[in-house]
Amino acid sequence: SNAVKMELQADCYAGLWASQADKGPDAMLDPITQDQVDQAVRTAQSIGDDAIQKSAGRSVNPEKWTHGSSQQRVDAFLRGYQGGTMASCEANFRR
Repeated sequence: SNAVKMELQADCYAGLWASQADKGPDAMLDPITQDQVDQAVRTAQSIGDDAIQKSAGRSVNPEKWTHGSSQQRVDAFLRGYQGGTMASCEANFRR
């Protein structure tokens, strides 16, 4: 759905921000550690629509998803984090 694509693009932009926020003279953060990246990945895994449906005791129903699966959210975050450019987030999530 378009809603899922938009949310995955937002996850990608979050990864992009994380990859750039500790760079350059105007850095907003101290250098991001691998542990912090790993925590972001674990968070994405736990807030995927499939994980939320399972934790609520419901069956997994992709037709009810509004944010994407755990794996989709991880992949989107990492695409932005590893790609490091706006283009890495734009081409993959067009509606």
